[in-house]
Amino acid sequence: MILLLTFDTEEEKEKFSVIYKDYAEFMVRVARRILPVAADAEDVVQDAFLYIADNLEKINLSDRQKTRSYLALVTEHKAIDHIRRSHPGLPLEERERELMSNVNWGEDEILSKALLDLPAEYREIILLRYYYGYSYHEISELNSQSYFSITGKARRAKQKLAQILTELE
Repeated sequence: MILLLTFDTEEEKEKFSVIYKDYAEFMVRVARRILPVAADAEDVVQDAFLYIADNLEKINLSDRQKTRSYLALVTEHKAIDHIRRSHPGLPLEERERELMSNVNWGEDEILSKALLDLPAEYREIILLRYYYGYSYHEISELNSQSYFSITGKARRAKQKLAQILTELE
């Protein structure tokens, strides 16, 4: 991996190598949930690793669940970006809806449908908080937004989700 040459310290090289060795296959599976073509999924994972190399300090290897969640999130975002680039004529909302309809977030079908009806920005906050277990502070760092902005959006997202669930039942 030529990317290892870009790190300044042996500690960074080792951390990146561990992430690659332990999580590359997992990230390909995450990408394949969204992208049906294996080559596209592998390209997305390589893009994700380039991003991870630039943001290595955000990963704490001692917390495997958060590491796994963070890597899944990065991979999903890169897959969405890939779809946006490959289908430029399709409106964003239709592309996202098509994309997200293929993702299985759990066994509860009603909740999955309700999540699909949320605006993407709200869905992301709900998933990061309740599915991946991130704190609002961590979500604000991931999205480069203030803590208060994220908590406000989370409140609105929960209200909207409750409204959608009520309508679905």
